[in-house]
Formats: sequence, C-alpha cells, structure tokens
Amino acid sequence: MAPGYGSFPPVLFKRSAGITALAGLHRLHQQRLSRTVGPRSRFLSSPPMHHCNIPAASASVGRMIFAFFPTMIHGIPLAHTVIQELTMRTHLDITTPLGDMRLIAEDDQLYRIVLSTAHVTDDTFGTAANTPVLCEAARQMEEWLLGQRTHFELPLAPFGTPFQRAVRDAMLAIPYGRTCHYGGIAQQVGSPRAARAVGLACRNNPLPIVVPCHRVLAADGGLVGYNGGLDIKRHLLALEARIMKATTP
Repeated sequence: MAPGYGSFPPVLFKRSAGITALAGLHRLHQQRLSRTVGPRSRFLSSPPMHHCNIPAASASVGRMIFAFFPTMIHGIPLAHTVIQELTMRTHLDITTPLGDMRLIAEDDQLYRIVLSTAHVTDDTFGTAANTPVLCEAARQMEEWLLGQRTHFELPLAPFGTPFQRAVRDAMLAIPYGRTCHYGGIAQQVGSPRAARAVGLACRNNPLPIVVPCHRVLAADGGLVGYNGGLDIKRHLLALEARIMKATTP
C-alpha cells in the first residue's frame, strides 16, 4: 500500500460513501486537514466541495463519514489526529449589562459562553466571525438580559458525560423565575446521592444563562458555585424575579 493512503484507500471510500473522501468537506475544513497531514498527501487529491456538483445532504454525510471512518495515515488513526481540526469554532464578542461576553460556536451550534473576557485572547476559541448562529445567540441574549425574552431557542452543542447531559436537561426544564436545589436535580436524574456531582456539573456548565444553572441553589437557598461569580448569579435571579413580578397579575 502506498504511503499516505493508509488502511482505507480513497477509491474504497468513494465506493462505500458515494463521494470522494474530501468532496463533502467545507473549503476551510480542507485547509485545516491539509496543514495536519501535509499538502502533498495523495489522500487530499479530491476536488473541494464548491467544485463538486453534489447536494448539501451528501456534503453533510461526507463530513460525517470522513470524520468517523477508521482511516489510517502512516499508522496513526486519522479520526483521532484530525477530528479537532475538522471542527470549525468561531466566536463573537458582545457587550452586555453584565460586562463583555464571548459567544463561541462549534460549526452551526452554540458551544460555549464566556461571561468574562478579561483573560481570553483574540484567538481563544476559534476565529472571530459573524456567523448566523452567533448573531442569533447575541440577539437572543440581548433580549433576555433586557427582560424581553424568558427562554432561548438556539441549537446547542452536546457536551459532557451522560450524567452531565441529564443535569443539563434538568436545568433547562426549570421554569423562568423559579429555582431548584442540587439535591432536587439529583433526584430527577436518578442519582439521589449525587447532589455534590450535580453542583460540579452546574459549575462546569459551558453555556451559562442559556442553560440556567443560576437557578440551582444550595439546599438552604444559598448562592454557591457559579462560574461567572456570585454577583452575576444574584443579578440574574433578581432580573427574573423582577420580570416575573412585573408580568404576573
């Protein structure tokens, strides 16, 4: 087998997937992959997507198949070496009543929210870009902080372990203006003794405000464990209480 082809040659990939290995990749994805495996690799001989007459659905399938096929380059699993390179992360900085905030997207999903940008650099979490998902997230965040919106409608990137995802779903189910305690969420996710683990999952929540971990309190109602700081948690709870009071007959 020729060097660079690995254990799954492009001709077999095309026979299995119906398109060439790179046909479904965005041009920026191809550029990143080229930097990873080398621009002269015969594996990169496919034409870019914008030169291929293939439907968008096939392009999406091509990206998915390419990312997860156990392709090898020089004995190294390709999926493990370039999967991060194929993921496009972009960010948008916005100014809010809480201070400067950074919204980060992973492809077309909201990936992370940084409540304080004091310790981030211009290239932290991808390149700056006004992508549709980031612009929509910025619009909805502004409306929420002004009290004009009580819930978000955004595509969220999956994250964490099954337990952390269950905690996230439980947090998303807490109504606007209401609170819950860590033990209550532990009960909801089927781990009644895991209140401390729930607290850790809340503190590590990558999407504060959108995933409302600020609504989760200690058993005695105390404000603990917020990655944006307790002042911000207090502000968010006060905002919701004020809006609920103003809109409740």
